[in-house]
Amino acid sequence: MSASPSHDPRPVVLFDWGETLMWIPGMIHDPDKHLACVGQVFDAELRPHLEAGGVHLSYERYTRHYLAACKVQIQRSKDTLREHTFADRFATSFEFAGADRIPPRATLERMAMALGEAVGAGAVLLDHAAEVILELAASY
Repeated sequence: MSASPSHDPRPVVLFDWGETLMWIPGMIHDPDKHLACVGQVFDAELRPHLEAGGVHLSYERYTRHYLAACKVQIQRSKDTLREHTFADRFATSFEFAGADRIPPRATLERMAMALGEAVGAGAVLLDHAAEVILELAASY
């Protein structure tokens, strides 16, 4: 017996990066607020590893490399239709900054988690989100 088109029994996870349900301080929708999130984690999470890689930059100077990494990632995502990660973004930004060694993956993931927490703390549920969820729920 197959499920009717109006009801799919499979559980789903809804991701919303397009400002349907939440406003996220991301590079596409609000780059200034996203960079402020990067600034929140820079001294504790990024600077020590940049310096270990031979790079001594202020946050303001680092952002040039972070923005270049964002541009590469966003274009790659557009070309491949695949999502990118903050960990990969940090690795690319360290490379662009001239670090002679990139932190291990686990360290990059910790940096990404810290940034994700800062971004998540800045997320705001949009006023109409409850109605949108009810509308979407009717399709599943």
